[in-house]
Amino acid sequence: MIPYLSKKCSNFFIFGVLIFAVLNCKCDKTTGPEKPEPLEIKWQQTSLRSASNGVYSNKSYNIVFADAVDGLFSSFDNGKTWTISFEKISVTDMAFMENKDIFAFKNCYYGGMIFKSSNKGEIWEIFAAHNQPAYCPKTLIFHQSGNMFLGDLGALGFSGGNIYRSSDEGVTWQETSFPDSIGVFSMTINKNADILAGTTMGVYWSKDIGDSWQPVNDGIKMYNKKPSPITQLAHNPVNNDLIAVGRYDDIYRSTDNGNSWELKNWELQIYSSIIDILINSKGEIFLAVSSTNQGSEATRGVFYSSDNGETWQQVNNGLSDINICDVAVDSLGFLYIATEDGIFRTVEPRYK
Repeated sequence: MIPYLSKKCSNFFIFGVLIFAVLNCKCDKTTGPEKPEPLEIKWQQTSLRSASNGVYSNKSYNIVFADAVDGLFSSFDNGKTWTISFEKISVTDMAFMENKDIFAFKNCYYGGMIFKSSNKGEIWEIFAAHNQPAYCPKTLIFHQSGNMFLGDLGALGFSGGNIYRSSDEGVTWQETSFPDSIGVFSMTINKNADILAGTTMGVYWSKDIGDSWQPVNDGIKMYNKKPSPITQLAHNPVNNDLIAVGRYDDIYRSTDNGNSWELKNWELQIYSSIIDILINSKGEIFLAVSSTNQGSEATRGVFYSSDNGETWQQVNNGLSDINICDVAVDSLGFLYIATEDGIFRTVEPRYK
């Protein structure tokens, strides 16, 4: 195992959630009118060549951030050049308030904390140092109501997490009624402004801005009589469908705002893991997939779907490392991925 990648690529190794991957690239399909055209995509290595566990895009300011060996780096020119933004910190995720503050989540393995920058990453300060309630802050979203929601993964095996709400941009926080025995991996917002959370016990849903929560696990697999953990949630802006990644890297899709979930038929591939999922403004889905050295090349790299997850194809042209830790897209449509060989970017943007 690569020592640096074991810190974040992915958190699932730290918390013991990932075991297997479920990948099925149906690129051998030769009949049927719904077969998508093969995607011609090529990657090029950027000047940031330190092993990287994460890449994040702030579209408001067109800044790309990358978590690397020496800290958090930033690029203002679409990955051509990089400068250090925050030295000697390991970041597991970032969140961006539109045209405003930037948030970085410190790796919980080294003591979970959130940092905030109000000047595009030049200076960072501890965010809500005395009020931040989470043990392991994992995800932060900004709701149309003006509220912020913070998901806490908790300490798996010791205590659960929670979801907290702030109506004053993080100055104060309140616990919602979310069960405090359940950890939160990911959150998203559907077309009706409802909040959905991917948790250690499946998917939870709030229709009243966090006042109440209910499980919505129709179609989610059960393991030991409990819903599968859902490690990733993403909203498709084109058709408003929801995509989720579950334990053993099952892929689920919801076409009814999260009321029910459909398991996509992927073939179990041992030793691989879906680390990240991205849906761009065209509705294209990209998966970052990694594995141990025992995993075959056919189950690693970047996978792409243009038909809402029905079929997938591998797009690794130009990559020197196909263990992918993260995927992001900037405001111009360039895609970025984080690898042991550093940050790669697509030669051409996916859209103008």
